[in-house]
Amino acid sequence: DALFGCVDQLKKGLKYVEDGVRLRVAEVSLKAGYRAAELSAFVVASRYFQMGMDVLGEKALDEYHELAVDLYSSYAGMSPELVCACNVACLAKKAHV
Repeated sequence: DALFGCVDQLKKGLKYVEDGVRLRVAEVSLKAGYRAAELSAFVVASRYFQMGMDVLGEKALDEYHELAVDLYSSYAGMSPELVCACNVACLAKKAHV
């Protein structure tokens, strides 16, 4: 799937991504995560969701609330074996759940 190749290349160059492009990278990461989950590639999907969260940074919920909640909830929705209890608690706190 070409989407995965594109997102994987973006991940390699994240340190060069300008602030104005970070929102689009997070959106594409979310899309790739959804696609991977559809294919039952849950570990890969969780990595794409994590990448989107990382790209948006700590102020994600304030600046990009809807996208951040989609990324956090999608990440948390992966197999319980993939998400440790401390990450779930942290995500819930950030999402004010």
